[in-house]
Amino acid sequence: MGLMVFNHDQGGRVIEYVEKLNQSKLDAILDKLNRPLCDSGQSSSVYYDTTWTPLAESVYEGIRFFSQLSPYYSSSDYSLASASHPERDPMYNEDYSMDLWCARNYIILLTDGESTQDTNIPSSLQDADGDGHDPFTDNPFDSGGSTYLDDVTYYAFNNDLRSDLENDQTITTHTIFMFGKKGEGDTLLDAAAKNGGGDYFLAKEADEIKEALESIFADITKEAASAASVAVTSEAVSGENRIYIPYYKHPGKYRWNGNIRAFNLDDDGNLTDASGNLATDSDDDGIYDNPVWDAEDMLKKNNSRYIFTIDGSANETEFIFSNLSSFKSYLDVDLDANGAEDEDNEANALMKYIRGEDPSFSGYTFRDRDGWVLGDIIHSKPVVVGVPRSYFDVVYGDDTYSTFYNDNKNRQQAIYIGGNDGILHALNTDTGSEIWGYIPRNLLPHLKWLADPSYCHCYYMDSIYNVADIKVGGTWQSYILGSMRLGGTPVSVDTDDNGTKDSTFRSAFFTIDVTNPTSPDVKAEVTDDRFGYTFSVPIAVKVGDNWYAIFGSGPKNRNGEGNSTEDGYSDQNGYIFVIGPENGSIVYCVNVSDAANNFFGSPVAVDYDMDYNVDAIYIGDAKGNLWRIKTFTGSGESKTYNGPSSWTVFKVLSLGSDQPILGKPALSIDDQKRLWVYVGTGRYFCTGDNEYCGDGNICPDSGGCSVTEDGETRSKFLAVGVYDGSCGNDTLATSTRDLSDLDHRVIISGSLIGGGGTGYTIVDATTGDIATDVSDGKKGWYFHLSEDKERIVGDPLAYRGVAFFMSYIPVVNIEDPCSRIAGRSKLYGVNYMSGTALKEALFGEDRIQIGGEEGKEVATSIVELLKGSPGGGPVPHDDTIYTPLGERTSVNLPEPPLKSGLVSWREVWD
Repeated sequence: MGLMVFNHDQGGRVIEYVEKLNQSKLDAILDKLNRPLCDSGQSSSVYYDTTWTPLAESVYEGIRFFSQLSPYYSSSDYSLASASHPERDPMYNEDYSMDLWCARNYIILLTDGESTQDTNIPSSLQDADGDGHDPFTDNPFDSGGSTYLDDVTYYAFNNDLRSDLENDQTITTHTIFMFGKKGEGDTLLDAAAKNGGGDYFLAKEADEIKEALESIFADITKEAASAASVAVTSEAVSGENRIYIPYYKHPGKYRWNGNIRAFNLDDDGNLTDASGNLATDSDDDGIYDNPVWDAEDMLKKNNSRYIFTIDGSANETEFIFSNLSSFKSYLDVDLDANGAEDEDNEANALMKYIRGEDPSFSGYTFRDRDGWVLGDIIHSKPVVVGVPRSYFDVVYGDDTYSTFYNDNKNRQQAIYIGGNDGILHALNTDTGSEIWGYIPRNLLPHLKWLADPSYCHCYYMDSIYNVADIKVGGTWQSYILGSMRLGGTPVSVDTDDNGTKDSTFRSAFFTIDVTNPTSPDVKAEVTDDRFGYTFSVPIAVKVGDNWYAIFGSGPKNRNGEGNSTEDGYSDQNGYIFVIGPENGSIVYCVNVSDAANNFFGSPVAVDYDMDYNVDAIYIGDAKGNLWRIKTFTGSGESKTYNGPSSWTVFKVLSLGSDQPILGKPALSIDDQKRLWVYVGTGRYFCTGDNEYCGDGNICPDSGGCSVTEDGETRSKFLAVGVYDGSCGNDTLATSTRDLSDLDHRVIISGSLIGGGGTGYTIVDATTGDIATDVSDGKKGWYFHLSEDKERIVGDPLAYRGVAFFMSYIPVVNIEDPCSRIAGRSKLYGVNYMSGTALKEALFGEDRIQIGGEEGKEVATSIVELLKGSPGGGPVPHDDTIYTPLGERTSVNLPEPPLKSGLVSWREVWD
């Protein structure tokens, strides 16, 4: 923090350089602030000049200081940084002894007067915002005042001021009019804050000044917390020898940009670029260069996008001006805050903006997207759909699916992914071009926030979508099953334009028939207050003669129009919903009795006896429980599948309320017909979760995150494998397991065979050896992750006899605080039945010796990944595991036995 004051005549001067705010710095600033005004001839180093208020000139001089350009008005206004005084550069951080390009920069302008003696501004900045109201002849102020301030703040917020540093460095300006009153000065300071990306406060009393400063500092703190990652990827997905990698960028306070890039896979599983070379990340920004295609580039070239929504009667309606009457009341648009005047024109301008155009609308400034069209993609991931691949004909002998396959085997392959631009995008996998975009009706009232110049980031279409082949009325169809995750804050809407808000739009579940990817058909868009903000990825299951969509309720604590509090809290019981996908009807809602103040992760289902009926559905919750829904009664020949109201819910595993299970469980069946379920624990919803370890589900400030094993500090969070009875005779578990029912495994270290550092493996905590199964009487296994605060927030993977878990450690790179990837990740691989290391090497040839000189060589179980990812899970492709960032790890997988009992992916319904 630093301090700058007005000069007597022109501009302003720095009287405290920008440095780390400690007690010494605070005392120095307070000492300066407490100086009295001077009389004629008194020293300006002890007193403040009685002065004019050259607002624009002072801010401009501050911009030059920030830019490390020489003073414009007086050589005594400040000194530039030098080798002996690096602290005079506001970008310099003394803790790291370097300029930090990722630091956020702010000006807080406090004044008790209007602009005076304020005209000496470079001509190129005098109308920087292009509003046409700033020529010197169009000036409402006396005493040489001007309206240049909002142009100067606009310039600072929209231009890179430090070309010598990486990325763009801009300045956000907040303004406070002290003891003032509404008028021209009030209007100018308000415009200056808006153009500068900040907030304006009119403070008539001392307490109001205090409140304004506290609000500004809180906003700065929040912004600083979100600045740790300029480019963070979501989850990569493979399909047809190609990898699709989504990512987002947050280059400025109001800029949130998304993209997807495609790369090919060569015969060895390596990512290759458009030139056929190995893909590289030349600037180390977490994004591979030279893609086969780039979705944002293709979107910019598309001048005829097909974007649609549905009207009040659920009819598909193209999102264009000629159809405005079908949904105008839902948009609730008043861009210039003048009531209903020009409402159609405003709606047209907003629609153009949402479609990616740059509309011209007099009297209103749209949020600057810097030419970027695609919204940020944070939690959604690409779903690739082409040739029908459910294989119900092969697995179950259903010949009708063969017909469906033949009819659609040549259909266009498409990617479906959501963006926080309010749109579910369908993209052509060959070219990356957009096929269509769907805006749910329940998000229409939210669209206006995207265009707001002071946009505070909101979630829209932020979920992961599932595309399932289901049979509707005897006909096979491919359905998207989706929701909005944390999008869809409740908004009251006047649906019939009679002046009364009669309906609440909120986070919705929807289904879309995409059997023909170029001709989507919305089948349902349904809301229910109990859904919460579900991030549970729906699955489709067949039980008896009916198909259902299954998902769990999500966090529920956000109120108001576009405002949010802590994500990851629920003030209601947890619910599991059974939905009719063809019409969105809520067939059944399971109110889990002891899931109060709770919510669920994503479900997975299994048909273990291969009779074309799902037998069990598994889902974890935020309080450390794993639930099973059993869909049948009886066993063997007397087994009967009934409707959802007769299904039974049972708690298979209870790990404690400080061990949230929010990833989708993984399943397998061993050669003893035991049905295994794999889960990881941990959560990562909000800034407080960097330190999350305690009980409850509100983002806390801190807590103990570690345990001690054999003198080593480990994470309290877990990787767990538990078997739910035997599916050979339908005898699933009838008693809830906890950690005492599971074998305890531990991580140990040793020197890698052949040298080259330290390796880590996982062994039994009692014997210190590896195992091939659990001990007699035990129902599974668990181990603590290797580091403090390490957690599993993605989905485990059961693949060819190995249980894989990918962890995340939310730490900042202490050597490079501007590292774009904040945090680290590890990949664990263990024997799926025992939870210990495999006997043969898994990750390359890495092996260590355990048990001393007389011991044995065993495989390592953990590999440190190059880049950290706070979401997603491992993605298999032959003998390769890919991470959500597209990082490749080769694995040596065990050969399956001749009569393997492993569940293939065709038997697991997810």
